[in-house]
Amino acid sequence: LKLPGRAPHAAAPCMPRVHAHVRVRVLAVPEQTMAPSPPGRLRDSRRVAAGLALGAAVVSNVVAYGCGDIGVRTSVRGCRRWGNTDISCGAVGKLGYWFFSVGFTLAALSFALVFLQAAAALEAHDVRGGQVRAFRSFGFLGCALMIPMAWISMEMARAMHLLFAVAAMACWAVALGIRAASGAPPRPGLARLLFAAMLALAGLWLGGLWRRRQAAWAEWCFFLGFLLSTLLLPVE
Repeated sequence: LKLPGRAPHAAAPCMPRVHAHVRVRVLAVPEQTMAPSPPGRLRDSRRVAAGLALGAAVVSNVVAYGCGDIGVRTSVRGCRRWGNTDISCGAVGKLGYWFFSVGFTLAALSFALVFLQAAAALEAHDVRGGQVRAFRSFGFLGCALMIPMAWISMEMARAMHLLFAVAAMACWAVALGIRAASGAPPRPGLARLLFAAMLALAGLWLGGLWRRRQAAWAEWCFFLGFLLSTLLLPVE
């Protein structure tokens, strides 16, 4: 017999009620206070640029000596005395000219990368914006002037070549002076010392040009001081 009442419901399986308590731990990530280190190829850009410039100067002069383009036979003033010749004498002669021109063009492009990277590093070291912009502008201008200097040899037009060379070095001297005054690492004291030595050597070299006396040793020492100063530019 069926008793009157509510229709029987299907028996539901007994399911225990589960309460899931999920704890989420939030890890505080500290903010990065230092600028990320540049890639290895950018970190080595200073050595690449300095190596290209030094290689172009030395190799072109050695080739010019070997080919007999430097010495008493040449008509270029400043390239006649053995052991006391200007750096640019490496461009006298066809073979030395190509080593000099191509090498210093590649060096100028590499130095442009160095000055760009160093300007960013100076900003990271809280150097004033106006100084950073002046550093970058004079550095780039020196690189731009270096390219026509490399392709206009003293054999083609000595006065024009020297004009571009002096202008490029003057622009770079201003940029390196801003870097030395900023006190940014690495080795700010050594950077100031090198800058002062470069100014003294530049005065001796330009004074020799003005008096038409050979002062190639001062030019070579100034050039080496410039390369050492670029190795001390901040890159990170």
